[in-house]
Amino acid sequence: MRSTRLFPAICGSLIFVATLGAQAAASLSGTLQAQVRKATFEIVMQKPEVDSLSYEKPLPLDLLPFKERNEKYVSIGSAFAIGDNRFVTAAHVLSRGFRTQFGEPAVRKSDGSVHPISLVHKLSTQQDFVVFSCDTCGADAVLKVNREPALDSGVFAVGNALGEGIIIRDGLLTSMTPETRYGKWKWLRFSAAASPGNSGGPLLDAQGRVIGVVLRKSESENLNYALPIAELLDAPENVGQLDSEMRYRLPFLSVPTSGHREKTIELPRTYAEVGTEVMAFSDDFIDAMCKELLQKNPDTMFPRGDGAAQLLQLNIGMESLAVIAQKEDGMWDAYTGENPQSVQLAENGYVSASQFGRLLLVKIRRPDSADAAQFYRDSTAYMDTLLKGWLWKRAVGRDQVRITSLGNARDESVHVDTYGRKWQVRKWNIEYQDVVALSVALPTPEGYVGMVGWAATAGEHDLMVDLRSTTDFVHISLGGTLRQWQDYLARTDLLPRTMSESSLAFDFGKRLNFRSRKFAFSYSEAQQKILPTSRLLLTTNYVPDANGFTWDVTGLSAVEDAAGDAVVVINRLNAPPPGLPQNYGVEWQKIVRRQQPLDGKVQMEGGVSTIGTVHPYPQGKAPTDPSVLYTLVYAKTGAFKDRAMQAELKKWSSGLQILE
Repeated sequence: MRSTRLFPAICGSLIFVATLGAQAAASLSGTLQAQVRKATFEIVMQKPEVDSLSYEKPLPLDLLPFKERNEKYVSIGSAFAIGDNRFVTAAHVLSRGFRTQFGEPAVRKSDGSVHPISLVHKLSTQQDFVVFSCDTCGADAVLKVNREPALDSGVFAVGNALGEGIIIRDGLLTSMTPETRYGKWKWLRFSAAASPGNSGGPLLDAQGRVIGVVLRKSESENLNYALPIAELLDAPENVGQLDSEMRYRLPFLSVPTSGHREKTIELPRTYAEVGTEVMAFSDDFIDAMCKELLQKNPDTMFPRGDGAAQLLQLNIGMESLAVIAQKEDGMWDAYTGENPQSVQLAENGYVSASQFGRLLLVKIRRPDSADAAQFYRDSTAYMDTLLKGWLWKRAVGRDQVRITSLGNARDESVHVDTYGRKWQVRKWNIEYQDVVALSVALPTPEGYVGMVGWAATAGEHDLMVDLRSTTDFVHISLGGTLRQWQDYLARTDLLPRTMSESSLAFDFGKRLNFRSRKFAFSYSEAQQKILPTSRLLLTTNYVPDANGFTWDVTGLSAVEDAAGDAVVVINRLNAPPPGLPQNYGVEWQKIVRRQQPLDGKVQMEGGVSTIGTVHPYPQGKAPTDPSVLYTLVYAKTGAFKDRAMQAELKKWSSGLQILE
């Protein structure tokens, strides 16, 4: 996630204010005003002609103002003519169209005719200006310039304020303020009112000469900003200067990074060519900042370092997605998000969602009768299901209309993370807002877990980097009914590496066999029913190996049926490394010594008999200083004596084979 100054920021609270210099207003003659209007233009973008969304009811467009519902274009700023086929606007105005679902920015004249931008001749993202040509515009007037305006003189801010046409408003030139980074030039500060749409318009003196390019409004006072026209005139011809400052952070890291980058491009070029160049510059900068953050402290980046050690000691079977994020103290923890919501679907299906920063953590359990092959490939059904989990509405006048579908994903691919998990990457266009919805979803036996985010179309790359990077920092175990496992395993193209390297086979009413790189386990129908509704959970964790870390199966839970009358649980446990709190070592020694509840004796609670041990059982010769141990727990509804449960435990232990 970035906070970027590729173009100077435009303050959000642009409002009408009382203007100063009323005496100066009278000095701009009617003739001059007419000339100014002829030389000043709107910059517009054509609205999308398609809407991929579906709604709960027809949109009540009659609630919108007449102009808004009938206007083909949206006004984004202003421009003015300073020479023969030479026009000026703000760089941040034209940047609106560099990556968009709207049409390219174009010039609209007072007669309503719209003309494409021909070539870009000068560009500075730091000083926020563009000089371009428009071969079909045919400007009826050209503004003269004044390179040396006088302080406290009357000025006029001209532009398409609030999209209401070219408006001239008066004030004073109050000061000249050095730009904040290096003081290379001085901003013109003026008191004439500035509103959304003024950006890129001219700031004039009392003789109607251009002294600056209106760029932005001050944050608190009516002391707005313009770039001196001399800076634009003195800029080199046929050169584009790209300049960006960025403060960047990733959703799972507590410490951000900052950077600065510059690039010079040759001009003139077409608008589309310049847009491609600028967006590549921005995207590359984001990629570099992300890489820098991930490589800055490799010895403390999860799953390495002391800050991750406590989390790696846990072997939790969590079937919802959790993001592993760094706290301010450098410790890592798993977060399932805030404000959780869940909606029940038909036939045991459901969708749940919670908020993690700007990302939505989601889970879908597919309905029992849903065709698995169709479910895993249907992007429309995936997003439609998510939309049942929360209300997303489109504002139309005073009404709010619920969105029920985003249609088919516009782009689909598969992202394989560092640990070999295969995430389905999908993008949907929300044309009316110039927004995209992005999702990375990991298929599971039950359905999906994943992350969803929204961004302006221009910010799509930044969001995608966040999503892809975060896939390396998640915790999830794989669980479902045996019927669901059967469907899931059939999608070999979507299986994570650990499942491709493992084997799971079962015959209903006969036997179940599982084998991974760490352990193998099998049992028969005589020990516990093996039904389509029986549940199997494979617990996973990050395990060190010769090449670093792998994401591997570190436990197994087998539940007899939906009622949960019997369950067997296997867990792989690591000896705590030095440096952890003392209680970790104390608990580890209890496990090594097979103390309660792993002492092979029955415990009764809530009508359930539970017995646990450290594999193997009965106890063989245990290592004096083990680094890894496997625990085995069996629970069954009802009251059973030690001898009966111990006999069961012995059978379970005989089916467990340690392979490491």
